[in-house]
Amino acid sequence: MNRRLLLLAWLISANAACTSVPKGKSAVDDVTIRNASAVDSSDTQDKIATAETPKFLGLFRGVIYEYEVFDRFVLQRDLARIERFYRARGYYDAKARAGRVIQKNDNHVAVEIVVEEGKPVLVDDLQVYWPKDSNVPDDVRLHAYLAAKKLLRPEKPFDEDKYKQAQDDVKKEVTDAGYAFAIVTRNADVNITTHKAFVSFTVTPDQPSTFGEIKIEGLDPDGAGPQKPEIPEDIVRRTIAIKPGDKYSTAEIDSASAALTDLEVFASVKIVPQLSDPPPANHVVPLVVTLQPAKLRAVRIGGGVELDQLKTDVHGVLGWEDHNFLGNLRDLSISFKPGVVLYPTRLNNLVAPKNPLPEEKLQVTFKQPSFLEARTEGFIRPEFNVYPIIVPQTVPTVRCSNVVGSQCFEGDASAANQTVIGYLEPKVQVGLDRLFFRHLYVTLSQNEQFESPFAYIGTLDDRLKPILLSYPELKTVLDFTDSKLHPHKGIYIGNTIQIAGGGPFSREATFIGTANDVKIQPEVRGYVPVVSRRLTLAMRATAGFLFPQNWGDYIRHNLNDFANPNAAPISDTDVRDLEIDLFRGFLSGGPSENRGYPTRTIGLYTFVPFFNPSSVANQVKSGAACVDTTASGKAASDACRTPVGGMSLWEASAELRVLISGPLSEATFCDSSDVSPEIADIRLNHPHISCGVGARYDTPVGPIRLDIGYRIKGLQYPSGDPLEPSDQQIGLIFGQPVAISAGIGEAF
Repeated sequence: MNRRLLLLAWLISANAACTSVPKGKSAVDDVTIRNASAVDSSDTQDKIATAETPKFLGLFRGVIYEYEVFDRFVLQRDLARIERFYRARGYYDAKARAGRVIQKNDNHVAVEIVVEEGKPVLVDDLQVYWPKDSNVPDDVRLHAYLAAKKLLRPEKPFDEDKYKQAQDDVKKEVTDAGYAFAIVTRNADVNITTHKAFVSFTVTPDQPSTFGEIKIEGLDPDGAGPQKPEIPEDIVRRTIAIKPGDKYSTAEIDSASAALTDLEVFASVKIVPQLSDPPPANHVVPLVVTLQPAKLRAVRIGGGVELDQLKTDVHGVLGWEDHNFLGNLRDLSISFKPGVVLYPTRLNNLVAPKNPLPEEKLQVTFKQPSFLEARTEGFIRPEFNVYPIIVPQTVPTVRCSNVVGSQCFEGDASAANQTVIGYLEPKVQVGLDRLFFRHLYVTLSQNEQFESPFAYIGTLDDRLKPILLSYPELKTVLDFTDSKLHPHKGIYIGNTIQIAGGGPFSREATFIGTANDVKIQPEVRGYVPVVSRRLTLAMRATAGFLFPQNWGDYIRHNLNDFANPNAAPISDTDVRDLEIDLFRGFLSGGPSENRGYPTRTIGLYTFVPFFNPSSVANQVKSGAACVDTTASGKAASDACRTPVGGMSLWEASAELRVLISGPLSEATFCDSSDVSPEIADIRLNHPHISCGVGARYDTPVGPIRLDIGYRIKGLQYPSGDPLEPSDQQIGLIFGQPVAISAGIGEAF
């Protein structure tokens, strides 16, 4: 009986999800605009009513979405809409006609529209006029002219939308300078015969103004009045940081709006200047700030699974946040992520887990708004983490009980686990955040990080010691992109500087840190619309430079010794270098760096004693000794090598993003990167190029992303480099040099 009910419920829900074409009508399966070269056809299709039926998940029509029904009269009106749209883009001679209506079957059609674009009207001249008696400074006049010219360039088509936007931009330049009651009028003389347009803007600036009274609305939680607002008004006023009598500026209004939004306690923020007509004699402009408070407290519960060529883990996510902790809009959030690594299960080694490795991440963040001054936020972020260090593996090691010299003669050696070390990591970050000029984000912090090693599996190398990393960090970001989640155009420039321990001033470990070094990593991203607004060319480049003072000699000069039986034994100092390098050295590879490689697998491959203990009992299945019996204790097999970080890094990526339908999009990408053991060494002959494709499905927190990257043979590194790995070491999937990565949010 229960099964029948379930089947009936399933049939009802499936039937409700499906739609049908109305009787006697035809559904539109496809709309194509031919000969559209100057104006993007997808933009044109957005302006007409005749539209193709959307596909659920980009695959199925008639599921969830209703069919779009074809109507000849609507199509005729659409042709007029297209011609009007073209005229707005500067193509006054454009003509549109229906090419064909193709009957695909009894109730499905495809529509073709042919466009004759004609010759565009071009901007011939541009002027910005000012009253003769105006005292507006020359720099304001120049900025107003450049704002108009940025959109209306000579010898470019006269676009009506850009024409209107240029008027707004000219006015904004003037009002930013204090002229609140400025009036800007526009005029365009279009000559259809010569296909030329003369464009002008006339500015009437009036007199400089000041801010007046600031009225705040929306803080009363029930609208009744007597109840005390949960969000205090004095904190809001301090964050706005505008006082009556200050020089008027729309830029300051925008900055105040951004600062209020950054408090994360308002669902919407609106600041409106009260501009009376005619202007008051004192030129004082009151402000009305309308706020809609958001939910101040939230609990988050979730989980996830990670599966790649390095590891498989299962984890939960527990979180709690309070955006008004102890009042005054102090922000407290707690995030706890318990999990377990299913070792040695991984994407290219799908076996049952034998040694579950527990891990956890605990982070508490406390933020104090208006710290020191109105627009600066202070924060403290303590963490406590426990995690394993998982390195690339090729074949499992075996334990040999019959050793002659350095060879294993045991025929059926039992499998043994590779040593897996982990770290207990208490750390804390204390710092300041500040937004400047609407686009510049600055974070200055002091970081204390303590790393205490232990063994998950095997025996901990007694040369591994706890280390303390102490460094101030300065992060700067100039963000001129149009969206944080879906950037389509603009540029992003960032830089990070860290000075660990004594930095360049000391070669000795001190009470302020085990490692002394300077670490710098600039980054630039660019986003360019390509032909269609559905296409975005995204590019990213970064370089990293590490300047160690009291460590790193082994990384720079002795890594090649792993294959030299006559080399000196690895010393305690060498082990210390390798351990510090785990946390300070550069590595590349992974879903946001080089997608043809698993995470942190582009590095310098060498023998690391605390991953492969110097014991003749560790052998590989092939019979080759993982460690020889010479005094050096160096690795004698390629299979024993693991990646360590380098002193220099570069990464470059290019990605073409294509919006397919609704929330579904696709990306084609090529990534490249390298890690060098030398200081300030950008090796372009080690490109590690990988290319691939990916799918994205949009969500409110960003697109869910799945990428597959392929390492192109012959475009990796010069043959014979002893510090480069084989594909077998990095990991193959179905015998191919590929990597699969998933995440939330674009790669960059």
